[in-house]
Amino acid sequence: MSKHARYRSAQRNISPRVVRAVLRFGRLIRGRDSEVFFVGEREVNRARHAGVEIAFARNTQVVCGHDGAVITLYRTNRPMREWTLHRRRRRA
Repeated sequence: MSKHARYRSAQRNISPRVVRAVLRFGRLIRGRDSEVFFVGEREVNRARHAGVEIAFARNTQVVCGHDGAVITLYRTNRPMREWTLHRRRRRA
């Protein structure tokens, strides 16, 4: 974890247990400069069916670099739209 991620984790009261659960069971969204792991209701239900309870990590998003280092983390109701939209490039 980066220094910034440790600071934000303490500031936002997100424990290492939550970070591990998000990285293990979260939905992976690949960005150009980073990878984002998000645990929403769908991921909580899938883990519950597998016999694991991760409701404590619901709505947590962990942003990692391509090298695997955690850059930052926060709680949100849904992943950011920029992470999930596929942008189309205009042809000139």
